[in-house]
Amino acid sequence: MTDASPVEQAVRTEIELRGPARVFVGFSGGLDSTAVLLAACKVVGTDAVVALHANHQLQDEADAFETHCVSVCSALGVRLERAKVTVGAGNVEAAARDARYAFFAEFLDARDVLLLGHHAEDAVETALLRLVQGRGLLTVPPAGRLGEGEFVRPLLGFAKSELRDYVTAQRGSWVVDPTNLDSSLDRNYLRPEVTPRLRTRWPLLEQKVARVAE
Repeated sequence: MTDASPVEQAVRTEIELRGPARVFVGFSGGLDSTAVLLAACKVVGTDAVVALHANHQLQDEADAFETHCVSVCSALGVRLERAKVTVGAGNVEAAARDARYAFFAEFLDARDVLLLGHHAEDAVETALLRLVQGRGLLTVPPAGRLGEGEFVRPLLGFAKSELRDYVTAQRGSWVVDPTNLDSSLDRNYLRPEVTPRLRTRWPLLEQKVARVAE
């Protein structure tokens, strides 16, 4: 469709490439996943999309985030599956991701696809974190297997500002995780303190890091 936005075109490309039996969206209620959800609904229709929300129960706002997701999906007419998941010990970010992905995997059969909402700046942050932690220069994988199905991140080529513009144009709303402001967390230190300065010096930072990681 020539009048589709670039965000919708990116989602359409990934869906058409795979020809999935069913389309799922990992929906946290944040900006990125809201962009993916809205685009998927435009591409395949609301009846063909299932949103999955994992409540990690890690912060006071967690139930409010879940309520927001219920409200958004109800307004769109999208089926929402949700659950409170238990986050294991250790690295909180990694444990939360494991719990969330285990919940997602319960729904995926062969030929199903799960759309996840990460953008170009997420990929840079991940690559920089791995580098300074001595774990190698790898970035966020664009696709992979999860359970019996497959996950894909169709928005890795977009800046966060582009996703904000898209969701705003669709009159969508999103929640903001207050832990994003906690600079004691490594990723949140990079986000306001390091990557903006790198991007000022090297405007094509995201493209350069993605090229090296590939």
